[in-house]
Amino acid sequence: EGFDFNYRQQTRDDVQRTSYKYTVGNTLLQFGMGKGFEFYGSIPIQIITDTTIKDRTGQDSSTHSSTGDARFGIQYNFLGNSGGPYYLSGSVDGLYSSWNNDRTRLPFFGSTLSDTNNTTDNRGRRDRNRNSDNWGGGVSLQAAADVGWGTRIGIDSGLLVGHPDCYCGGCCCCVCFDNRFNVTKTFGDKWALEATVDTTFSTARRSEVQANVLGGVRWTPTPRLGICVGPTCNLTQSGDNIGAFLQVSYQFALNK
Repeated sequence: EGFDFNYRQQTRDDVQRTSYKYTVGNTLLQFGMGKGFEFYGSIPIQIITDTTIKDRTGQDSSTHSSTGDARFGIQYNFLGNSGGPYYLSGSVDGLYSSWNNDRTRLPFFGSTLSDTNNTTDNRGRRDRNRNSDNWGGGVSLQAAADVGWGTRIGIDSGLLVGHPDCYCGGCCCCVCFDNRFNVTKTFGDKWALEATVDTTFSTARRSEVQANVLGGVRWTPTPRLGICVGPTCNLTQSGDNIGAFLQVSYQFALNK
């Protein structure tokens, strides 16, 4: 995923929060180990987030940048193949958060403990709807199948235990359970409609039950280049926000 742009706006308790997030060079390395095993590792090279918080007293804006969070793990394929009509696989997953240049964390592990940035503005107002994490580890199960008429459904469920970034000075930990359901409808060789519902529950402090809904149109002009654009909606116990995204990705194989 070479470039990703995400816009979100949320109003809660008379406070409006608007964020623009740019992800550049989100790399994913997959390495076959033989006998159904595969190693994967991913880290965004650069994440830039512009945040504006506005209330009755005025507004504040801030910009944060980081190298993103490292994601890594080993996946085992039980049935089929991810490029075939069906597959079933499981993985052992890990997460390690990196520091930003301004000592503020920007989590980037969308399917588990973290979502968007959890920062304070210069009035000390904190987005209480997000939790950030230092590190974590867990297991997940992935499956997908073609059901006919150019339609493919998939599910990804994961359980992660992590150390939250709560600054309590103790050795606390949290548990996060995540489910992601995806439907893709293809039209010919280059066009597809995608819809994803992602639900997350975490025991970490400042966390809430979350549901993310994402829909988009994907254009694949070449087998390696993909462009996807669409709306997003994030629902939580205390409020919800809407947004939009644009993704540009390029894939290549090192052994070819």
